[in-house]
Amino acid sequence: MNEQYKGKVTLQRIRLNSGGYTKDGFYYGLGQPLWWYCADEVKHTLAEVSGYFRAVNRTAAKAYVRAIPLLKECRFYK
Repeated sequence: MNEQYKGKVTLQRIRLNSGGYTKDGFYYGLGQPLWWYCADEVKHTLAEVSGYFRAVNRTAAKAYVRAIPLLKECRFYK
């Protein structure tokens, strides 16, 4: 599919403890902050519209998501 997703995307920073684990016990290691994104209206496979990545801040995280060809016209919740 070549259509652009123009809807809203949830972008959330995932908190890690000092050992690199989430509150649910998943290990991601240490480094830059961990982020998760997911498009609200899923017309594509989940792998295309959701994922985890690292970015230094929210501005960089938004740029990362918009660099995904399918999501370059998306909007974000505040």
